[in-house]
Amino acid sequence: MVNNITKLKKNYCVGCRSCEQSCPKSCISMREDKEGFIFPHVNENCINCGLCVKNCPILTPYQNKTFSIERYAIISKNKAILNNSSSGGAFAGIADYILNSNGIVFGAAYDKDLKVKQTAVTDKSELYKIQGSKYVACNTENSFSQVKQFLDNGKKVLYGGNPCQIAGLRTFLEKNYDNLYTMDLICHGVPSEKLFQRYLEWVGKKTHGKVIYYGFRDKDIAGWSCGGKTLIKTKTKTKTKTKVIEGICDPYYAAFLRCETYRESCYTCPFAKSNNRIGDITMGDFWGTDKDYPSIPSKNGISFCTINTEQGKRLFESVKDFFDVYEVPADETLKVNIAYNQPSLRPEVRSTIYNNIDSDLFSFFRKFRYEKYPILIVKKAVRKICPSFIWNFLKYLLKGAK
Repeated sequence: MVNNITKLKKNYCVGCRSCEQSCPKSCISMREDKEGFIFPHVNENCINCGLCVKNCPILTPYQNKTFSIERYAIISKNKAILNNSSSGGAFAGIADYILNSNGIVFGAAYDKDLKVKQTAVTDKSELYKIQGSKYVACNTENSFSQVKQFLDNGKKVLYGGNPCQIAGLRTFLEKNYDNLYTMDLICHGVPSEKLFQRYLEWVGKKTHGKVIYYGFRDKDIAGWSCGGKTLIKTKTKTKTKTKVIEGICDPYYAAFLRCETYRESCYTCPFAKSNNRIGDITMGDFWGTDKDYPSIPSKNGISFCTINTEQGKRLFESVKDFFDVYEVPADETLKVNIAYNQPSLRPEVRSTIYNNIDSDLFSFFRKFRYEKYPILIVKKAVRKICPSFIWNFLKYLLKGAK
């Protein structure tokens, strides 16, 4: 009888690598499928010990200890941390505290090829690497094994990531550690690394260079906003070019915002539940504060966080003086960020959108976007020829008409 990770149906695999890092015989390797998502493959040396099944967060779900969840809206008092964060600086502010305590922080960072990987940061000078949104699948690599080694050596560790990654880490460790703190993101879903790299190649060809920076929702150009703008820097032989794109006009980012390019398991995510968030602390954007809480100065970004465990409460009590903190009713949390309580709906186009990933993918993206949203063509054309003061006045009128 087979007793290994092949029991897990492909559409439910989250690609966390817990099974791979758990295997005592190194029988499991993660391989990329046509869409660019990674899945476990088991070789003939498998001894059917079942450890990969035991440590899979889907086949053997991890349950947080029961706790009366506390909810807050928070803004970092550190202006540098706030400005470099996508929202209110919740993760970076807490990470800063852990680093000051001689601890280790794991978070999503770009490597030199703009691939996103779970990366260990040991010094405050490197904190910027794991700040900011990165809407692409993050490779955990061997970070679970690294975390265990740090914990066993008595180091304090903060691990920030998607809920499925936190769950994978928890099942991999097989026990609780007093020196481990986890923060899960309110995650809508993740496109594949291959898709993102194909997009960067396409941008490079259009600009006759190589993309060296890609910033989602870059505050320097758009402030704090949901759709935001992407900031792309490309390097040619002679100079560096900078391009700013409206979020809904960026083929990659627009498809992400419409939930069209996620891993299949994201649409049935078991971790998108308000009553069982997997991290000690959950963090996300607090949308709608300008309307519902006008007294809160949220222009530069605001996070909401939920304290889910006693471990999370101890950590929050240690750091809350570094933030402006506002208590939030439970129903408000559910209202402002739907992904806190349920997975994203799977759109019909998800069945075909990856079909052309190895050929003419982005002409398909553009064609679909403009057929579905023809107003974008008009908006883009008007914005291009319209003076800034007229454009801002039109936006003001439209906002007042709502």
